[in-house]
Amino acid sequence: MVVARKAVQKPDRDIGVDTLEFWIPARWPDDHNVALSIEPALDVFGPENIKNGIHRPVNSPNAWVANPSDAKPVLTLRWEQPRALRRVELTFDTDSDHPMETVLMGHPFRVVPSCVRAFRLLDSYGRVVHDSRDNHQTRQVIVWDQPITTDTLQVVLEAPDRDIPAALFEVRCYE
Repeated sequence: MVVARKAVQKPDRDIGVDTLEFWIPARWPDDHNVALSIEPALDVFGPENIKNGIHRPVNSPNAWVANPSDAKPVLTLRWEQPRALRRVELTFDTDSDHPMETVLMGHPFRVVPSCVRAFRLLDSYGRVVHDSRDNHQTRQVIVWDQPITTDTLQVVLEAPDRDIPAALFEVRCYE
């Protein structure tokens, strides 16, 4: 299988195949996205999105997105009573609307630029109960051999880039 890399496909010699023209849109034009300002600002990236059960953008972002100026944002989950957590699932923003192509196309990224690569989980005493420094996946499932008992779970994220805020689609906690 040959993937079109040029706008015109011309056979090497007269083999009965016509010359074809393709429309090949610019990929990541100058690595820019559309930018605009809306006043008042839309309030659609709040922390309530992590518990709505939808783990990708549909008719709204469905993600908690940190303040773009916060390099290490913290999302805090609290329960009235301590919980014995054995498993936590996190769903990160790996740009569902613009996934990386297959290796047939080639791409300049090893990891989707919007994906949070480093995060930590802290219990109610501020102890680190999980530390990840090389994430590149949409979903991370953390399972402890022994449950951790806590009434607070802090998700400390590191923004993937100075121009890209940290984002999280869901946090699921299981006893």
